[in-house]
Amino acid sequence: GTVSGTKTITSIDPNGMFGLYPQDLTQINGSLYFDGYSASQGDQVWQLNETTGSLTMMTTIDSPGGALAGNIQSVNGTVFLTGFTPATEFQWYELGASGATMVTNLPGTGGSFSTVVTMGSSIYFSMGTRLYVLTI
Repeated sequence: GTVSGTKTITSIDPNGMFGLYPQDLTQINGSLYFDGYSASQGDQVWQLNETTGSLTMMTTIDSPGGALAGNIQSVNGTVFLTGFTPATEFQWYELGASGATMVTNLPGTGGSFSTVVTMGSSIYFSMGTRLYVLTI
């Protein structure tokens, strides 16, 4: 890389002040997925299409409060992520053409996911004192 090869990809500023605060960057199927903050929707998952340069908010989980989205994973090309709502607490979601669909019904633990690893068609994760597997 070079200094001249480093540039801002997007200067979107949905907050009107600070920008998206992109985190948990993950490349899946030629697109960059990340969780970012919007003042109107809270913390959600966004997609940057490298070919077109378009940036799209992909989830609206617990909007406008935000989903505390994260742990973006790819299993056989399908995007999975974690999100939070006050009603369900932390759960796993599958990202499809019409948005995110909750795919787990984990008991409330008051905690969040601490370690996440994808192996084959399964996502292993720890939550509190327990180890879980989500088999796709």
